[in-house]
Amino acid sequence: MKFFEEKKREEEEERKMEAEKPHKCTLCAKSFPTPGDLKSHMYVHNGSWPFKCHICNRGFSKHTNLKNHLFLHTVLSGFGRHTHDLSGKLCRKPSF
Repeated sequence: MKFFEEKKREEEEERKMEAEKPHKCTLCAKSFPTPGDLKSHMYVHNGSWPFKCHICNRGFSKHTNLKNHLFLHTVLSGFGRHTHDLSGKLCRKPSF
């Protein structure tokens, strides 16, 4: 009996989550709670990132994500590590 109660609770949670994310992507069917979140997600599909890092050219959908990324360049560059190559991966190249 406990199994069925747990299963029912899980199904209710899934339905609740779907109701909280009414904005669906037409390309991959992911759902989002706000139109702005869906808009940010669409950059994944069209590759047109509006916020670019001037150091490694990595793109971001939101300015706050770029700001956090730039902080990593600042913090790690002082410790003799180059934070990103052009592919955006962490590497151990010397800082210039």
